[in-house]
Amino acid sequence: MLGLLGTINGIICDCHSHLLNVNECSMGVHEVDMSIRLHTINKFVEDKVFFQDDKYVIVLDGVVFNKTKIQNNHSWLNTLINFYEKQGKCWFRDLRGSFNGLFCDKKEQKLYLFVDHISDKPIFYYQSNKSFYFASEQISLANLLRENKVSYHLNIKAAYTMLTYGGLLEDMSYIDGAHKLMPGSYLVYDLQTRSVQVEFYHNFKYNPNKAQTREYALQQMHALFMQSIKQQLEKNSEYGYVDYSALSAGLDSRLTTCSIADYTDDFVTFTYAPIGQYDQVSSLEIAKLLKPSTTIFQSSNNGGLLLDVDNVVRINDGLFTYYGTSVLLDYFRRINTQDIGIIHSGQLGDVVFGALIQDLNYANISINKMNVFSSHFIDKLSNVGLNIKELTEKYNDIEMFSLYNRGMGGVIYGANKAFQSFAETFSPFYDVDLWDYCLTIPREWRIKHRLYDEYFLKYHKKYAFIPHNRYRIIGREIYNNFNEFIQKVLKKIRKYVGCYHNRENVTPLQDWMKVPSVETYLNNYFESNIGCVNGVSEELKKDMEYLYINGNELEKNMTLTLLSVIKQMFPINV
Repeated sequence: MLGLLGTINGIICDCHSHLLNVNECSMGVHEVDMSIRLHTINKFVEDKVFFQDDKYVIVLDGVVFNKTKIQNNHSWLNTLINFYEKQGKCWFRDLRGSFNGLFCDKKEQKLYLFVDHISDKPIFYYQSNKSFYFASEQISLANLLRENKVSYHLNIKAAYTMLTYGGLLEDMSYIDGAHKLMPGSYLVYDLQTRSVQVEFYHNFKYNPNKAQTREYALQQMHALFMQSIKQQLEKNSEYGYVDYSALSAGLDSRLTTCSIADYTDDFVTFTYAPIGQYDQVSSLEIAKLLKPSTTIFQSSNNGGLLLDVDNVVRINDGLFTYYGTSVLLDYFRRINTQDIGIIHSGQLGDVVFGALIQDLNYANISINKMNVFSSHFIDKLSNVGLNIKELTEKYNDIEMFSLYNRGMGGVIYGANKAFQSFAETFSPFYDVDLWDYCLTIPREWRIKHRLYDEYFLKYHKKYAFIPHNRYRIIGREIYNNFNEFIQKVLKKIRKYVGCYHNRENVTPLQDWMKVPSVETYLNNYFESNIGCVNGVSEELKKDMEYLYINGNELEKNMTLTLLSVIKQMFPINV
């Protein structure tokens, strides 16, 4: 259990937590019984708030990078209260970092739940009759509903979304009737009328400024990126934590780590990859140039990390396929994490400096196939009430749908849930000011890493010529195109003769799931637990059996993730 948990006119279940800090309060607010609990890691404790008096209830979890800047010689608590009294209900829009929280104005009889600009720390909520329930994790929310003897059911739409997209979209929850707060949004719960209203305090929009020059764009990208890096380093320094930076062969983590090295050489790089895979080879070459204080490499040549299905799903909350989370958990369980504050990552760099849409001719884009991991049940999505075309029309640009759902809703939850079990984590590419600016850069500059490559060659040239996969080098477009063509041909040949193995990824799922002991274990897990779907949906059960038996390794992993969710959130005795 991690984060917030609370009820209005309900009881909080006795959640057992492995986390270090547990704060709890119960209060009556004008005949409204409210119970709140905060489970959080014992790090950045001065950034967190758990407070109530006769006027307010304030809960803030996470880390706030601009805390020192905005305090103005006031206590942190008084700063937040002043923000609310001067700016009103959206007072948290000026915070920068990874956070969620709650604010209750007892006089106004209003409760506010909020998440940060990218919903790095989510909140789920559910209303039943006159009771209101919320939690940072939907598995915890399900436990809370059972404790309060509230009847709830599986959201079939969410189930088929997992089997198609490998995660959930928009404000979905596996609990029918429950919702997740979207990035940059907050919820207002009226304690008198028991009404719920969700509003946005920030929206990311594609708004290209074609009057700017490429040189100006590069300068702005650099200034904002380095500002974000500096904020993270200063926050770690404030608390005396060591800077840990993820490093792979890719561009994103490379840029983050190289930028940290511009400020300090007192940091740790860590690489987690199969031995001999290019992430190991390239990252160690980069580390030699960087000369950090410590370089750590650990091998992920072990499919055994896939065996802890239920525990990993409990940690990533079923928000994304479990194998990516299992990789990071396997790494951090092996090391001493006591001195780690913020884990610096490069997540979403190819989204922010690059583009999720690579074809400028939108007519060639199939909306129904965007971000799809499995196409077996695409036709069923509309049958269960999911209209992808309707969802995309909510955004001002087709890329924004992918940014919110594949970017913030997929990539972040796949990794960050693992990181946040041990420390806080942030990517400079998460920075809202940087992201807002990059969405003013014309897409034709960003596609195929064109501007990204220019950035590297301008600001980090000496790190640019170490390949970021086996066949691609920054700034060598003709060379790269030729090699990519050759590798596509070779890949098709290998698949045709049945000897294709993808060893280019940090998580070679295809190889791991074919290890006999792993394959046997997962097959037994599936066969032993598929009965959990009995009584939930016979059609869903048949489809899960079909996908697990006939699907590829990723499709099997998606099925196992959903099965574990159903097992933990919808036990047969509910």
